[in-house]
Amino acid sequence: MLKHIWYFLVFGLFPVTAVLPERPQNVVLNEKIDFKLRTDKRTFAPNSTIWINYEVENVGESPIYIHRNFGPCSSPWGTVSLQILDQDDRDARKSGCSEDPEPLKDNEILSEVRNNAYWVRINPGEFFGAKVLFQLPGKSGEYRLKAELIRPSFTESQKGILNREGIRVLEASCPAPVLSINIT
Repeated sequence: MLKHIWYFLVFGLFPVTAVLPERPQNVVLNEKIDFKLRTDKRTFAPNSTIWINYEVENVGESPIYIHRNFGPCSSPWGTVSLQILDQDDRDARKSGCSEDPEPLKDNEILSEVRNNAYWVRINPGEFFGAKVLFQLPGKSGEYRLKAELIRPSFTESQKGILNREGIRVLEASCPAPVLSINIT
């Protein structure tokens, strides 16, 4: 099966080299989606920045629509939750997010999801990737990157509208395998 890879960078497109975490053989794939993290290396300096590549593969038999927003802010369209966990399982990120966008109206749902500027249709066997920059903590040690692809918070009515049009979106959140990094 031919596979395509698209990477969306917050500020543009460019080639990527990445280190893929080992995927345990018993990971259950939610929604027939394989979600993973990649970085270009595993060791970083304190207070440096890290490019994290999110990659979503459709391993199902029908297309799925994913919102292109892979930033740290929650939204009704779905997002990615990322934690940089220290040795005590505390999130070591220096900043969070406070964004509260307005929910979509039922009569806007189809035009929103079909808008290629905001949503991507991932066909079976295809990948979609986003590259996001994060600030690392200043304290040396081993950290774990824990991410989860969060489903959209559409109403039951909106889900019904999409379903009648044959548009599939995530119905459940999808965790990525944890990726370990070192800060030295």
